[in-house]
Amino acid sequence: MTISSGILLKIIFPTALIVSLVFQCEKNESPKTEPADQKLARIEFYDSTGNKNIDIIAEIVEDEYHRARGLMFRENLPDNQGMLFIFDDEALRYFWMKNTTISLDIIYLNANLKIVKIHKNTTPLSEKLYPSVKPAEYVVEVKSGFTDRYQVMEGDSISWHRF
Repeated sequence: MTISSGILLKIIFPTALIVSLVFQCEKNESPKTEPADQKLARIEFYDSTGNKNIDIIAEIVEDEYHRARGLMFRENLPDNQGMLFIFDDEALRYFWMKNTTISLDIIYLNANLKIVKIHKNTTPLSEKLYPSVKPAEYVVEVKSGFTDRYQVMEGDSISWHRF
């Protein structure tokens, strides 16, 4: 899940929707707003020498609402799957784990698809912010431990294409 601040959420969402989301979240229910036309991508991870490490299938997230929702309320995430967040520009990004029950590795990438920051083994259900530290235009979320298992490191890169 991504946020810039609590104020941003209030600007993006009408008050009634915020109240609805908070009420449903407090009851441990998922808001019923899943996209009807899920967009998918194949992401390939490359080490700093250009050798391919691994590839995964990821949901593509390009709009503000779905960026804010991210992987909230999911109960599992297979090792070979993830989520690709696409932004319109490079900027400092901040993600958090509120309402996310799965520990994740959060991978920030610049406009050239180079990994600029990785946060490993994030704390589920936490409001702790995980910053990109450097400007990022893309973010990939994968199951916790993925980056260690496949030796994905800062300085590595990805390529991706839509299905």
